[in-house]
Amino acid sequence: MEAEPSSFAQHREAYVKVLGELQEVQKSDLAEYVVHRATVLTFFEKLLGKQDDGRFSREDALHELVFPLRTTSNDIDYDEHNLWVLDERLAYHRFLASDMPFSQQAGPVDVESEDRPDLLIYNNPFALAPGSEFGSVVVVEFKRPERRDVGDEKSPIRQTLRYVKQIREGKASRVDGSTINVPETTPFFCYVVATLTQALHEDAREHGFTQAPDGHGYFHFNQNYKAYIEVSDYRKVLDDAKKRNRAFFDRLEIDVR
Repeated sequence: MEAEPSSFAQHREAYVKVLGELQEVQKSDLAEYVVHRATVLTFFEKLLGKQDDGRFSREDALHELVFPLRTTSNDIDYDEHNLWVLDERLAYHRFLASDMPFSQQAGPVDVESEDRPDLLIYNNPFALAPGSEFGSVVVVEFKRPERRDVGDEKSPIRQTLRYVKQIREGKASRVDGSTINVPETTPFFCYVVATLTQALHEDAREHGFTQAPDGHGYFHFNQNYKAYIEVSDYRKVLDDAKKRNRAFFDRLEIDVR
């Protein structure tokens, strides 16, 4: 029997009653977590401007705020990272390697390379996905704010595609330790987070990217690599994270604009 729209009031009343029974310490923990998010976002914004020495922060500082460098998800608990800044869904994965060479990751795909993706994430497999021990792969590449030398070999777009190629040519591990080829159907999602300088605008256009409707990024699906690639400005990432959390900030009267 389908629920009637009018029954929502009864459902809400019962749910509010359950929430009202939460211990004060749990409510306090939740409030503290919201304050933590506000603190992360205000510090993230501070890192985007010039620092006391007159220079812009290195990408390592922004990367470290999102996920600790040179670690994997085997080393880090949920409350020790801030992947939610990029996307809430990234926290729920099978394996993540942060700024570690492929050859040292001990992840689900064996890649003989010293390249170091900033964030490499293997997601849990989709239900009934045939022949795959992971459902999709996410690559995140951070660039130094205001960095302008992104052409040719320093192109972050070419860099992420190189990572995709290396993973596709690697060997995937089953739960029992045996290996298989990475399925051709495995989707890749690549994200470049940087300042949208003129050089990066040109780099995206030369690679056939489409500009986002808001003008603060680009997106493209590379058919040959079967990879969706998105280029986003740091300010857009920050503003989007603020919007997703604004209802919680407003409830606690935290001013994060």
